[in-house]
Amino acid sequence: MKKIVVILLFFLTFFCILSGFSKKTDLPLSDFNFYKFEGNIENFFTHQIINRPDLAFNAQNKYRFNFYRDCVTYTEFERFLTEMYNNNYVLVDIYDCYKTIDGKVYKKDLYLPKGKKPFILSFDDMSFDTKNKGMSDKLILDKSGNIATYTQNNEIQIEYNKEAIPILENFLTIHPEFSFNGARGIICPTGYNGILGYRINHDNPNYKSEIEKVKPLVEKLKNLGYRFASHTFGHIQVGNVDINTLKKDTDRYSNEIIPIIGETNILSYPCGKFTTNEAKLNILKSAGFSIFLCVGTSKQEWFVGDMLYLKRHVLDGGTMLKYRKQLLPIIDTTKIYDYAQRA
Repeated sequence: MKKIVVILLFFLTFFCILSGFSKKTDLPLSDFNFYKFEGNIENFFTHQIINRPDLAFNAQNKYRFNFYRDCVTYTEFERFLTEMYNNNYVLVDIYDCYKTIDGKVYKKDLYLPKGKKPFILSFDDMSFDTKNKGMSDKLILDKSGNIATYTQNNEIQIEYNKEAIPILENFLTIHPEFSFNGARGIICPTGYNGILGYRINHDNPNYKSEIEKVKPLVEKLKNLGYRFASHTFGHIQVGNVDINTLKKDTDRYSNEIIPIIGETNILSYPCGKFTTNEAKLNILKSAGFSIFLCVGTSKQEWFVGDMLYLKRHVLDGGTMLKYRKQLLPIIDTTKIYDYAQRA
């Protein structure tokens, strides 16, 4: 009888251990085919996705050049995810890689499944403020609570494969192992024209009703594992503006956007114009920011005092051609670039 009890206790304990490791944990996992990752954590970002290339690249579209250079199509974003997956990358959460204690950022030990490499993904701007130009009008929750896009003048108004977040969710439905520990991306909205297609900026007379509309969407995204970050209120180039402009902009973001997306210590520098100016950093630090997302392909991680700077590869039309060789160790952009739709 005692032997049976001992055996049952052994298997119960073993089952509990395995169940614990299937959930989010900071424990080393090297004994379960995991390894401690020591290399460079790749970091990519996109802007809003082009859902109608025929409109976006049309010669009559005044934003044509900007879209061609700064954005990717929905087909290209799908191909990017496939290329990263085929090259054994897994999406990781920024807070599984770095922690902040008393305002100081530290690098954490990251344990991954053997053979896998990490990358962080983020989405800049996310205001959805160019209607009828080849992009979606807004992100929405459908009647079943699924994330979709809504575009008023499209033949099909509600779609599930034309913007980065629903595309990523679809991809994870097929390849759940692509997300390590339930990781998603970092949403980095500006504020001057609201967020995610909802005009919650206070100079919009309907901002209160827009806030009520976007709240369930923000909650859904956060529950899925998406993080939110500031991209400044007015898309200002922090490295170039004066102190007063930065202070006013940061205050507006804190007053109008933070109450909706929640507190965040991440700021994504618009246009990659970062700063190490002490007075400017004091403004940003006083607003709670300690992790800064930049743009670049070299020296992707460095610390400035208590703060962390992370350079990101931009995934856009210009970079896929111009920096193909630099990106080849990670992905082959010729497999992503949509030559047909960009012709």
